[in-house]
Amino acid sequence: MEQLIPNPWQFVVNGLAMSAFYCLFAVGMSLVFGVMKIVNMAHGELYMLGAYLVWLGLSIAEKFAVPMIPAFFVVLVVAIIIVGGVGVAIERAVFRRLHGNVIAGYMASLGLVYILQCSTGHLFGFKDKSAPNLFATNFKIAGASLSAHRVVTVIIAGILMSLLWIFLNKTNLGRGVRASSQDSEAASLQGIGSHRMATLVMCAGAVLAAAAGGLVGTTFLISPYMGTTVLWKAFIITIVGGMGSIGGAIVAAFVFGFLDNFVSTVTDPRMVILVDVVIMLVILAFRPQGLLGREK
Repeated sequence: MEQLIPNPWQFVVNGLAMSAFYCLFAVGMSLVFGVMKIVNMAHGELYMLGAYLVWLGLSIAEKFAVPMIPAFFVVLVVAIIIVGGVGVAIERAVFRRLHGNVIAGYMASLGLVYILQCSTGHLFGFKDKSAPNLFATNFKIAGASLSAHRVVTVIIAGILMSLLWIFLNKTNLGRGVRASSQDSEAASLQGIGSHRMATLVMCAGAVLAAAAGGLVGTTFLISPYMGTTVLWKAFIITIVGGMGSIGGAIVAAFVFGFLDNFVSTVTDPRMVILVDVVIMLVILAFRPQGLLGREK
């Protein structure tokens, strides 16, 4: 292990940061499927919108000489709220009549992909854009290089995952979401409105996707098509964890976060997607319902 990875602490730091990002992006997709039984292929475009809104907000802050780091956190919160609203609008306008219809939901979400991509491209341009790298500072811990961006990513992901856990386990609305995810018909018989739960989970999924996009947008180039690249990673994590299983998505996010970091360290980074697909197929061969999914 030490021969393959020169600094094991660096491997842990990188893997943790990557897992935190995967959690933010994949858990929302799993949450939506669990309640609505819809594979939302436009989830990546909500991530993309979060990145663009943060880029736009930081560009305005820079123009008016506003301190950039405080501005980032304000802009990120605003982006999360706006994209959460977009998620609610999508659920009501597009998905409301398609709950449980996997094929129709899939096709409708594909249409949303093209609408959101083209709209963003025509509004902001199709060329790649970059926001100021606000968290380029590096720290040294036990010989490992730890960037401020990774620290911020882990902290924000931890806060949002904790809030999601509190919501799902400590509030009546959250318990309603869990009940709808486990058995929507039985939940309806108990007076739990399926449409209301769907609106909540769509908003929550959009919020998590926007947070992931906003964090990425301060370090990497953004484009109208950036959601497509990470969507397949979220799809693999959701399948391996168990469709609709939030706990499974979190476990799978950590598995692939550390696995991807290891593969990209010891071999060609382009091998990552191949390894991920092979791991997914092996797991599904033995557990078709995924790591923590329920048998049907």
